[in-house]
Amino acid sequence: MGGWTYGIAESSDGRIGVSGRTGPYIYDGDVWTTLTGYGTSPDDNRNFGIYLDEDGLIWVNGNQGMWLYDNGKWTEVLDSESKKMGDGDSFVRDTDGMLWAGTSGGIYYLNTVGTWEKSADISGGWNMNGGGFAPHFHLTADGTLIAIVHQGLLIYDGKQWSKHLSYGPGRQYNAHFGHGFVEYPQGVFWLATNKGVRRVQGDFWYDLT
Repeated sequence: MGGWTYGIAESSDGRIGVSGRTGPYIYDGDVWTTLTGYGTSPDDNRNFGIYLDEDGLIWVNGNQGMWLYDNGKWTEVLDSESKKMGDGDSFVRDTDGMLWAGTSGGIYYLNTVGTWEKSADISGGWNMNGGGFAPHFHLTADGTLIAIVHQGLLIYDGKQWSKHLSYGPGRQYNAHFGHGFVEYPQGVFWLATNKGVRRVQGDFWYDLT
């Protein structure tokens, strides 16, 4: 492997996937294999998020959009608008078996016919490096799906996304690659921001600067 690595994922059968500036790479328990061919740029095909499905499918999200690796073949799976909106680095499967993906253009889910549909639009957020802000997902201890976006928490109730009461401008959440959120104890969320640590419990919150 060369350069940075951004994400690690493990399948139910023990395969390991690693995303980074090159690759991605797959470890089958014995050897590493490089999956060349992600994206179309000859210069910059950084891949940030990776998800290994039980049926052998590999989903990769990065600065060239979201692509699917299936039986040795790469296919771009989001339309041009989604790709243009920016990269993504977060996948999660919820307790109902739905696969979700975050991009700086919005939150997507994989529908029953195998295509990605937008569930929430989060365009307009920008991270500190000047790029698009992709949401990061977390399943809480009680199975609730939460997305951290540039201005706060979005909570999914099984039908739609809603903003937590603490959502709003003036603060940027620094959940880079999912490392800016902790639930401890159950129902208490700690979030890294550009102005300190925010503690959220129920409808209440306060900041530790």
